[in-house]
Amino acid sequence: MAAVVQRQVRSINRDLTLQGAVAIAWGLLTGFSIFVITWASCFLLYSQLPLGPTTMALIITGVFLLIATISTLRGIEPEARAYNEQEQVLGRRLGYLVMGKPLNILGASSGITMVIMHCPSSLLSGWAYLRHRLPSDETTINAAAAVLVRAMNNATIDVGEVKPATAAIVLIRTGLVKTNINGETIVLAATIKAREALNTEPN
Repeated sequence: MAAVVQRQVRSINRDLTLQGAVAIAWGLLTGFSIFVITWASCFLLYSQLPLGPTTMALIITGVFLLIATISTLRGIEPEARAYNEQEQVLGRRLGYLVMGKPLNILGASSGITMVIMHCPSSLLSGWAYLRHRLPSDETTINAAAAVLVRAMNNATIDVGEVKPATAAIVLIRTGLVKTNINGETIVLAATIKAREALNTEPN
């Protein structure tokens, strides 16, 4: 029975690890891309900057990502809205002053902000995936297996009596047991998935 639980835990943890790694990789790639674009801009304006392009790019990128991280942690998202005619004219004038072309900087600001916020958002999401992997230590697996044996024998198992509590979490998240209400208590019952997993377990 412990092998059944262990196999399910490994499957879920493998998926969470993959999703976390992909999210972190995308976040790092976005952060590096922002730095490269900032460095290129600083290199073009090198003669007008008090510091070298690399130093300025690191400072600017660091400030942007710090603000984006704080905004992400606070749940602030860039607002996409339609600009009125006066704001569009202002945006084009700013674009002309900065880029020498009548580009609407205000219209592009929300998109740029979303790109910058993508870096910390992806990193935090990746960390969340990794942090929510199931415990796979021997004590938890054996305790979960013992509970699953009782559940397979149609025993009434109060979720509050399962020790350690992580054993119940493992069984619920792997789908090997489901929760039912029995009066004022929550009890665990084996699922069809658990019986199928047991039947397919090699002898």
